[in-house]
Amino acid sequence: MGFLRNSYSEGVGQRNIWITLSLLTAAVLAPTVCVLWLVQKAARNERLAVISLLEETRANQVALGIERIQNLVRDLTDSSRFLTLDTSPSISFFKLVEAEFAESVIVRDRDRNLLYPNFVSSTQNLDSINETAAASETLSEVRALIQAGEVAESLRRINAILDDERQYGAYILPNGRHAIPMMAMMAVELTATGENGLARQVDALGRIVKNYSIRIPSSQRRFFLRKYLSYQEDSLAGKLLHAETIAVQWLDGNRENTTNRPEERFNLLPVDSSQKLDLLISDEAFQAGVNDHLSVGMSTDEGKTRLIVLRNDAAVEKGVELLARDMEDVLIGWKVSLVADSASFPEDVDSHVILYVWVGLLVIAISISLMIVVIALIRKQSSVAQLKNDLVATVSHELKTPVASIRLLVDTLLDEKKDDPNRTKDYLELISKENKRLGGLIENFLSFSRMERNKNSFMLQPSSVNDLVSETVATFQDRFANQELDLSVDVEEGIGPVKADAEALQTALGNLLENAYKYSGDEKRISLRARNGNGSVSFEVKDNGIGIAKKDQKKVFNRFYQGNRKLSGHVGGVGLGLSIVSFIVSKHKGQVELESEEGQGSLFRLIIPNA
Repeated sequence: MGFLRNSYSEGVGQRNIWITLSLLTAAVLAPTVCVLWLVQKAARNERLAVISLLEETRANQVALGIERIQNLVRDLTDSSRFLTLDTSPSISFFKLVEAEFAESVIVRDRDRNLLYPNFVSSTQNLDSINETAAASETLSEVRALIQAGEVAESLRRINAILDDERQYGAYILPNGRHAIPMMAMMAVELTATGENGLARQVDALGRIVKNYSIRIPSSQRRFFLRKYLSYQEDSLAGKLLHAETIAVQWLDGNRENTTNRPEERFNLLPVDSSQKLDLLISDEAFQAGVNDHLSVGMSTDEGKTRLIVLRNDAAVEKGVELLARDMEDVLIGWKVSLVADSASFPEDVDSHVILYVWVGLLVIAISISLMIVVIALIRKQSSVAQLKNDLVATVSHELKTPVASIRLLVDTLLDEKKDDPNRTKDYLELISKENKRLGGLIENFLSFSRMERNKNSFMLQPSSVNDLVSETVATFQDRFANQELDLSVDVEEGIGPVKADAEALQTALGNLLENAYKYSGDEKRISLRARNGNGSVSFEVKDNGIGIAKKDQKKVFNRFYQGNRKLSGHVGGVGLGLSIVSFIVSKHKGQVELESEEGQGSLFRLIIPNA
């Protein structure tokens, strides 16, 4: 009944508070809404006009950017067309890559048939080609000299052939491969064994593989470019090898990942010349070139905004995208974006309505400040009154039970006409038990009172952990004597002292042990352990009780909180035990940890610093 009266009183008090706060809020919000409406109406028309002007300006900036990109692409295609006018496919490839017009090029004829990179059968081995005609015969003669050990003669013969560039065209093998780079590679390998004249032979190999007037198939050229680069660094050769590799992989269908870098993507830019040229440009190169071009001579709000190009599926990494347009007429899959450092409205526009805003904000700020002050005062007074009511009601209810029990037992003893020693002893034990219970309640109320006053009356000094645990266990066992329970105590050997108020810390541990007893079932198993930590001592109280629900674990340390009302009413208590534990541990500059699952028991851990 006491619980029902408290709940009813609490509910009525809460309703009255909320009615008062609602009326106060309404009284403040009504004029606030009117002021906001007036300010909004005053600024709306002006902002709409400025927004329309901004949108038009931004659209013009993006359109101008697309036009500049179109001109840039047109200049690139015109320059590519002029550079490759009346040249062979391989020379066109070489010139465009060397001039860095593109990272790679695919050359086709007017009917879109592939001209370069050209291919030969990849199943043939360089050492097992059916060499015929003059080139095959020359290769055979050179190899025979090498096998005979006549290195000097073979080198003389090879160098004589390499020095006569006019005859290079006669050394094309029947399978389409060229014998000249093969012989140049032979010379390098022969010279490498003796290390005489190696630089000359490597230079000759490089001169040949970089000479695109020599009809060397693409796969063969890539092979010997790699060989050449293994002997000597050469930026042009590296650029040509990269371009050859990109072109071949593009033709093989691997258009998204054309290099060893998975993040690199390539774009195809067609050029209609005497030949059909497909320029391959990576995303990174395209973006860098176009963005640099857009950053020159473009006036965009004094540097607050800028134009950039992005893939359609890419997001702006730095800044806010204000407007974007596709560039389908220039390059498919790309867009031009107008980007700002922030999405804030222009300052010159805000200045037109700043007076209205400040007046409105001033009125609102004063109203809200007054409302906050009044609400805070009401809530504070309500909390204090509610706390006092809870304390009085709880004290009255909890003290009444042991006092009534003691009075009943004493009256029974006084009414006994015949003394019965055994019965008298039983009654006295019951009176002692209720007296201890009454003393425990009073101690909790005193601790609660000290906690409310936040009185710092703890005497922290070095205290023996063994003594703390022993005295706590003795008090607990004395209170719950003759009760069925399994209590295990384990204190780590060599554990150091803690800086504590011994009496207060015993109270905290005693509350945990009492809770473990009350909230365990018929077979009560409780353990108290003390362990060394990192500059601290950990006191653990574990039980096999009903456990604590996840939603209640953060609330159980609040004053008067009891998660399971039915169970709390059955075992007794006012919901102060754990709040007192938390208060005592905080005054020791320690921590309280809780591990629990419903039906699996609970473990409370108090971490107290060493002395």
